Amino acid sequence: MLLRERGKYSYGESQADLREEIGLYSESNFCVAHHFADAICRCGNKVFWLLLDDTEGAAVRRCTACSVEHPIGDSSEYIADAELEQCACPCGQEEFEITVGVSLY
Repeated sequence: MLLRERGKYSYGESQADLREEIGLYSESNFCVAHHFADAICRCGNKVFWLLLDDTEGAAVRRCTACSVEHPIGDSSEYIADAELEQCACPCGQEEFEITVGVSLY
């Protein structure tokens, strides 16, 4: 893993760095992620815009190549009431590779 620190944020070089960071974050929250999945669109693209509504707990990834939207996790249950907003990294980037981590308990 090669995370670079810039201010209070860490930046990785590859999608593998995400798994390590998710693992560290989940450990610090006492709910360790054991299973991971890298997002890939049906068209084969691996880069997405991320849309979130923290109030409703909904997240959607929109493919930068074909614009198909994919709810993340159980977000499809909350989309109807969600007001999704596009996310941006503190560095200004708005397109992301996305990895999810799951903790089974």
